[in-house]
Amino acid sequence: SVLSPAGPAKSKDALKQKVKTLSPGGSTNIYDGLRKGYEQAKATFTKDGVNQVILLSDGMVTAGVEDPNAFNEMASKMADGDIQTTAIGMGMDFDDALMTQIAQSGRGNYHFIKDASEAQGIFAKELGQLTRVVAKAVKLRIVLSDGVDLVRVLGSSELSGKEAAAAKQTEDNIDSKVYEELGIQK
Repeated sequence: SVLSPAGPAKSKDALKQKVKTLSPGGSTNIYDGLRKGYEQAKATFTKDGVNQVILLSDGMVTAGVEDPNAFNEMASKMADGDIQTTAIGMGMDFDDALMTQIAQSGRGNYHFIKDASEAQGIFAKELGQLTRVVAKAVKLRIVLSDGVDLVRVLGSSELSGKEAAAAKQTEDNIDSKVYEELGIQK
């Protein structure tokens, strides 16, 4: 359920009181909880900002969708739509694999906390990072030396030959404009 809809906090004290009402009980339906979180993020989506859902759970699914691939697909789809997912695994007995997968698919961070006393520090760190964003949608081109092979790419995908050529052409065009603006001779 949604205790407070997404948006600016009108009263931080009222919001803190709502959070204090949370307690464990019932079953753990992570999939539908994440879905509701994404709905809230979409409702306040901002193109020029950081849109993020933070999942705090033991990762032990006891109700709803259990298929790890379904979680990966949903988190990945949201990341493609510019909504990242950070996962925080809580407790000494939790599903580390599922929580890590959700964070990776959602292109967010992953944290582990052993109990509730550590939650405030992790949330402060995550939310603090959101206030100091210096770049977004950064593209990085890595040229591997001879004899070095790409093993895998996390949080992104390898470009095809055609995509790499198009990216290289775009880079050359940008470089030419910058050189011209700054009066640099090639």
